[in-house]
Amino acid sequence: MFKNLTPISRAALQLISVVVPVGVSALFAVAQPSAPVPWTCDGTQQTKTVSVAMGEGDSIGQLKEKAVAQMKREIIESCGGTVESQTQVLDSAVVEDSILWAARGQITSFEVIEGHVVSHLGDRGQQMSYSYQMTARVVAAKMAGNEDPVFHVNSVLMDKQAYVDGESARIKVRINQPAYVYIFNVASDHSISLLFPTRIDPTQANAVMPPEFVFPTDQHVSEGRKLRLAYDPSVESDHVTEYMEVLATKVPLDLGGSGIAEAINKPRNAGDTAASTALAKVLIKVKRDNVAFGVAKYELYRSSSPQQ
Repeated sequence: MFKNLTPISRAALQLISVVVPVGVSALFAVAQPSAPVPWTCDGTQQTKTVSVAMGEGDSIGQLKEKAVAQMKREIIESCGGTVESQTQVLDSAVVEDSILWAARGQITSFEVIEGHVVSHLGDRGQQMSYSYQMTARVVAAKMAGNEDPVFHVNSVLMDKQAYVDGESARIKVRINQPAYVYIFNVASDHSISLLFPTRIDPTQANAVMPPEFVFPTDQHVSEGRKLRLAYDPSVESDHVTEYMEVLATKVPLDLGGSGIAEAINKPRNAGDTAASTALAKVLIKVKRDNVAFGVAKYELYRSSSPQQ
């Protein structure tokens, strides 16, 4: 999550000079038109720039997040699909995790190089407008094969819509075929951690039969094992949106050496999560018809939620 969340109004921007001396780097620059270059999805490294419009009150952090989402949208569409038809769009925001982006392409590396606000000189009598330009270094690839039209995660449901730090949750997953089920938590900064299966689960514990699987299972609960949702202490706000994402596969995944940490009986800290690109590097080795995806959104509060 980008930390700079100080709002910048259009009025404030108009008081800042947009003259940039030659050879001097600055936050603000005058826009220069450029022709878009298509993304390639063959595993080669690419460096490109994306631009998003600046709205009233947008912070630099919010603009960066919009730019990242826009760039990932362009990548997935260049890899052969439409984002809305291949991923779930929640609250008009694309869930920026490679489990969902895997439907058409994989982002195995994503590094933001720089970003800055750009002024656009309007026609005579029109107000100056602003946008945010971001440049990133990306590696994208496609999963081999095509989606299996009869292999689905039918739904992923949480037992509540909102939780408080430390509260327990259960997840209900509905599938239409036997599958190996993997459950990931996607934090508010879009990093991921593995909830199930972990090293404390028996071999083949995630081999699930349709129609329904609930985690933690009744056996887990009877053994005292719970899924407790932990609020990231580094987050400044009192409320975040997070996701539970489910991966169903026809063959077991090899997550060893992936760098994806298991969330087992301990508070969350920076070492418990991995970038979503870590999972992308695993999935790119799997044929597309062997994988199905599902996601559920939930709200997490530091202290008390509106429902309480």
